[in-house]
Amino acid sequence: AKCAAQNQKPILICTTGIARAQLTEMRELAGRIPMAVIANTSLGVFALSQLAAQAATILGPSFDVEIFELHHRGKKDAPSGTALALAAAVQSERPLDVCSGASGQRGIRGKQELGVEALRGGDVAGEHTVFFLGEGERIELTHRVSDRAVFARGALRLVTRLSERAPGFYSIQDLIRNAP
Repeated sequence: AKCAAQNQKPILICTTGIARAQLTEMRELAGRIPMAVIANTSLGVFALSQLAAQAATILGPSFDVEIFELHHRGKKDAPSGTALALAAAVQSERPLDVCSGASGQRGIRGKQELGVEALRGGDVAGEHTVFFLGEGERIELTHRVSDRAVFARGALRLVTRLSERAPGFYSIQDLIRNAP
């Protein structure tokens, strides 16, 4: 980000696990260049997060929410940044506490909890499901990636839109919904 700002070039950062202090510094640099920090460049994941937020609003507190994610055996973080971003999308509409893992005797699930479960194995590029679990009915919103080229295509679309922008710190919503 510092190098991009020094050279007056837009930058799309596609990762998770960025420390708060780093994010603050990036926001300051974005005053000089167009910048976006996006957890997942798949347009399908963006659609999933929008649908999950809408479902959280429509279904309300009578539905429990759980997120399941599956990735390849070499993935280092669990839950993934994408799963946490999906949880944040639901939390934007319903105040829920994220909890990870349901093994052992952790007690009865709280009404204000949003569970996030992670599995790792094989060569799975990525799979995320947001469950809305009610009395007598269930909704499952799922996105599966079978080819990592999905992320490259999404990144190219996003960086093209970013390069058309004035200096600033942009979200994926800014780049998808508000094309110049």
